[in-house]
Amino acid sequence: MKKKMIAGCLLVASLMLAACGNLKEDTSAAGNENEVADQSAAADEDVAETDGKAAETGESIGTDEGIDTGEETGDAETAGTDTQRRALTEEELQFFTEFAQKRDNYGFFMSEYETAKDVNLDDVFYSGAGIAESVTNEDIEAYLSATGESEMYTDCVKIYKSKADELLQRKTGYSIEDMTKQLDWVYVQETDAYMQQVGDTNYMRYDCSGGTVEGNVYTLQMFPDSDFHPSCETVLKKNGEEYQFVSNKFLND
Repeated sequence: MKKKMIAGCLLVASLMLAACGNLKEDTSAAGNENEVADQSAAADEDVAETDGKAAETGESIGTDEGIDTGEETGDAETAGTDTQRRALTEEELQFFTEFAQKRDNYGFFMSEYETAKDVNLDDVFYSGAGIAESVTNEDIEAYLSATGESEMYTDCVKIYKSKADELLQRKTGYSIEDMTKQLDWVYVQETDAYMQQVGDTNYMRYDCSGGTVEGNVYTLQMFPDSDFHPSCETVLKKNGEEYQFVSNKFLND
């Protein structure tokens, strides 16, 4: 009888120890699962915080392409504002005053035209336009032969056709053949040159008193130093380093 009671007690004790061990393992496993869950939640919070900051700054995580694209777009929009019309600065007014007083430019202010093809070439080249050549005895003989005159009574200006064409291409974008009215001078075929007797000069000084610029187009208000010639509004187009004449309109003073 005592042996059966002892055996029963031992069996109960063994079952109680086994139950305690299982309970301990279950508690440990639950603790590990809770720890993993807490770590995962913390990581999710960190990612959410990082994404929030990225959204506020407009940045993309792990790449700079978004920033670069935004900057390029901004540059393009800024470049577009450079074409807005503005008044010329004092330095620009002085520049165009000096520009107008050069020998190869002043003649373009002396006639009225809606397109540079209609400019009066006699005004442009009358005083040589800075490209006149020295006249030789052979040139004089060729000139008199072409005109049927017996002698020259005044000075003579000689300009090679190739140089006149180059100047017009540079100043207007048109060749001499494109001009509405050709140069009314004597053309000497032997030397491929234009010649004309002149007794004075048509040189005129112009001052740029005002104007505007929009993109590469300049509109200038030009005033001559003579009461016998009208002031004008001249439109120029910047082409590389050159300023080409577009139109010229006389103003009512």
